[in-house]
Amino acid sequence: MEAVEVVGISIFPPFQGYGIILREQRDGGRWFPIFIGPAEAQTISMLLRMVKHERPLTFDMFQSVLEASNIHVEKVSVTELKNNTFFAEISLRRDNDVKVIDARPSDGIALALRTGAPIFVSERILDETGFTGEVGEQPVPSTETSISSPEQELSQLQQQLEELVSQERYEEAAKMRDRIRELLKNVSEPHQE
Repeated sequence: MEAVEVVGISIFPPFQGYGIILREQRDGGRWFPIFIGPAEAQTISMLLRMVKHERPLTFDMFQSVLEASNIHVEKVSVTELKNNTFFAEISLRRDNDVKVIDARPSDGIALALRTGAPIFVSERILDETGFTGEVGEQPVPSTETSISSPEQELSQLQQQLEELVSQERYEEAAKMRDRIRELLKNVSEPHQE
């Protein structure tokens, strides 16, 4: 298992959804998105920004229940990827007893952010889905290199789309989104939670 950090939430217009961007903590580490819904994205975004509410949110309440029960969130692990769906586990410790429960990655990550627990991802998942380089960094194609498949072109366009959105160049991003939609007809669904 590799230690990762949440580097942000990204918008993926072609899929009409959001992605949690996780990155290995070691230098030059790989990164990858886990696609989530808008409610989960809003919760994680608020946790990342440390937004406080007048009334407790679900993860505030859950943390309070754990603390009242003398239970500590030891770690959250994204353990498997099956049929384009990620699976996670939360390790809970009470004294010397550790219990592991299944969770959706977004719930586990939100709880880890709320409690300060470390997040890990299996090496196999990073090998299958990880990207290298900076998040949102767009590769500069060489004149000698041509895109040989829709999958490769889709990957490059998605990276470029992230960069355009991060730069708030929405008109260009909309055009790129349309090209991605065309390619999606020939490419399988993205990995989801």
